Amino acid sequence: METSPFLTKSAQKEWKREIEKGRVEEARALVARQGARNSARNPTKKQSAILASITEVTRLEIACRSTLVVDSWGDLLSGL
Repeated sequence: METSPFLTKSAQKEWKREIEKGRVEEARALVARQGARNSARNPTKKQSAILASITEVTRLEIACRSTLVVDSWGDLLSGL
């Protein structure tokens, strides 16, 4: 990912952090949608809290792939 030559070093770092934050939010939302679709229900508050606590895109990508083979929130989140 390229940054603008017009941004200061600190602005570039902040920009990259915001991009990563957006990636995490979108990955989390995708897992939530797919998990709800596959299990035919929304996660419990505890399960939602577990999902919200995951801040690494890689782990969320693993969870997203797992939605293809599991049919419950418990199974999905136990692998993380």
